[in-house]
Amino acid sequence: NVMREALRNLRILGLVEVTQGRPPRIRGISTEASVTALSTLLARCEGNLEQMMEARTPLEVQAVTLLARTTPPPDLTKAALANREMNESSDYRVWSHADQAFHRCLAKATGNQVLATVLETLVGLTF
Repeated sequence: NVMREALRNLRILGLVEVTQGRPPRIRGISTEASVTALSTLLARCEGNLEQMMEARTPLEVQAVTLLARTTPPPDLTKAALANREMNESSDYRVWSHADQAFHRCLAKATGNQVLATVLETLVGLTF
């Protein structure tokens, strides 16, 4: 029963492929499986929202640092629009969606896929 449950959890995370009549196979590394595993790990940790934000902040600072070094600068039109929406909104739901969009745009603009993936995961969990 323990092994069956463990294999089921690994299959849900996208890490193992289970086919009836065949032994389980480890799946190749994929971004989706990694994000799912990281999301599950962070969601199950004992941390609170304040700690999640503390973990997010240095990553966002690193994203801005990388963006400042790029020549020519990336197109941040979507980030600017999301920032304007945050400033003009009095509805918390609208503001939080705009905040998510803003941080996702910055992370993607860095071109650093690992940074973008980790920030995406943290941004998603904080909301």
